[in-house]
Amino acid sequence: MSDYIKLNRRILEWEWYSDINTKTLFLHMLLKANWKDGRFQGTEIPRGSFVSSISKLSEETGLTERKVRTALEHLKTTGEVTSKSSSKFTVFTIKNYCCYQSTDTQNDKQATGDRQASDRRPTTIEEGKKEKRKEKDIKDIVDTPRRKTAGTTTDFSEDSFEMQCVNSLVQSCLRQFPGAKVPATAAEKSEWCVHVERMKRLDGRSEADIQEALQFAINDPFWQSNIRSTKKLREKFETLLLQARRPKRPEAKKAASGFHNLEEHGYDYDKIMWDIVNGG
Repeated sequence: MSDYIKLNRRILEWEWYSDINTKTLFLHMLLKANWKDGRFQGTEIPRGSFVSSISKLSEETGLTERKVRTALEHLKTTGEVTSKSSSKFTVFTIKNYCCYQSTDTQNDKQATGDRQASDRRPTTIEEGKKEKRKEKDIKDIVDTPRRKTAGTTTDFSEDSFEMQCVNSLVQSCLRQFPGAKVPATAAEKSEWCVHVERMKRLDGRSEADIQEALQFAINDPFWQSNIRSTKKLREKFETLLLQARRPKRPEAKKAASGFHNLEEHGYDYDKIMWDIVNGG
């Protein structure tokens, strides 16, 4: 299908939805991606990919190049996008592109020629055909194997590592402030579990390291008031782990001031003052 993409309402639950720059870039990349395999300057550009550059994406989205790079790192971290650079250009690929677009050649002939050659874009394959297809269900925008749609039973049991981490953090938040806004139901806690699961699956963190960072966060006077969700725990993971493993400095003894180091000479100050007053 060449003229539009399907966007599921579950994008509202996407972890980057509130990040304007990341959301803007991702939606732009979805619209830029080729809907079928093609070639560009002798290079195969598969379906779901497109040729561009940081500067080009910056120009097209109105974001600064720095913001584009940051947004790309977000998308790569959570597995939405990959990129492969050459000496001439960069090929960006939308992971699970089939979730947003599908091919259906049944009505190709009917729509052939509807677009003009002037619509051709230099960095992607011309989408010269309109297609019709039946509505199909699509997957969640984030391919999280242990997460199901809202309102259904999740796969995070009370004994799972993810749920144990969530419960520890929830208890810490409530100790700091009994009225803290924390998940109360199993479904709400599972939303927090997702971020712990991604730390393991996408970030490659071990359970031992996650537990170490978490314990430091809930016991450190500074971090216990700043790490109020597993999402924030994931964002600050490296900083937390480094600080947790930093050697503790021995308490320095306060050096006595010079005043206290004066040598005692045994002077009779009362006698001295008497002599001064009486001219002695």
